[in-house]
Amino acid sequence: MSRPPPARVAPIVVGDIQYGDTRGYNSSSLAVFDARSGQRLRTIELYRYELVPDLETDVQDVFFTSMTLSDDRTELLIENARRHRFAVNLASEKVRELNHPCELKLLSVAKQAQRWTVLVELSTTHTTGRGTFSLDRISFGDSEGLMNNLFEVTSMVDGKEVLYQGERVKRAAPSHFVELEPGMRHEVRIDLGKDYAFPEVGGVFRIRYRQRNHFSPDAVDLYSNEISVELGASRGKPSPS
Repeated sequence: MSRPPPARVAPIVVGDIQYGDTRGYNSSSLAVFDARSGQRLRTIELYRYELVPDLETDVQDVFFTSMTLSDDRTELLIENARRHRFAVNLASEKVRELNHPCELKLLSVAKQAQRWTVLVELSTTHTTGRGTFSLDRISFGDSEGLMNNLFEVTSMVDGKEVLYQGERVKRAAPSHFVELEPGMRHEVRIDLGKDYAFPEVGGVFRIRYRQRNHFSPDAVDLYSNEISVELGASRGKPSPS
C-alpha cells in the first residue's frame, strides 16, 4: 500500500533549541534538538493512535501538517493529518489537546412507520498517553436520547439543514463523566431518526458530530469524520471526510 508523501513542516528554533526534525517530517512525537550542535536531546510524545491489524505500520503514521509559534512565543501550536490540534508549552514541555477526535460510523438504516431509523455509532479513544480524559456524557450523546443538538445533518442535494426536533435542555453539570485512561475507547449507539426530521421520502444526507466537551476539565472541541447516508431504495454507507 502506498500514499502520497506527507507535507513538509519546517522546524522552529527558539533560542538554542530546535523543535522538529530538520527533514520536516514529524509523526506522533516532537523531536527536540540542540540548535547549535544538531544533537537530538529528547522527544515529546503528542499522540498515539491505535494501529489497524494486518496493515503496514508505516502507512498508518499520522504526520504533522502544521507547526507554528504562538503569538506570545510561549507555545508551539501543532495540527496533524487528522485535524487533531495540540499546544506544547515551551517552558514545561507539557502537551494539551486543543480538540479531540471522534469516529462516526453508520450501522444501519430502516423505514419504520412514518420515520427513518438511522443508527450510528459514535466513539472516541484517549490517544495522548497522559493522565485521564474526562468525557461529558451529555455532550457525547451518552444519555437516554439526545439532550441537545449534537450533529450537523444536511441534505447533499440542496444543502438544507435537517431540523433537530429533540430535547433542548439548559446544561447542568452532569453527576459523572466517562473517565478514559490512555488507550481506552468509549462508544455509544444513537438512533438519529428519533431526533432529526429526515423527510419521509428519504434522500442523501451528510452527517457530522461536533460539540464542546462541556463541564469537563478537558473542555475541548469534540469532532468527528463526516459520513454520507442514503435513505431510499439503496442503503447508505459511511464515507470519510
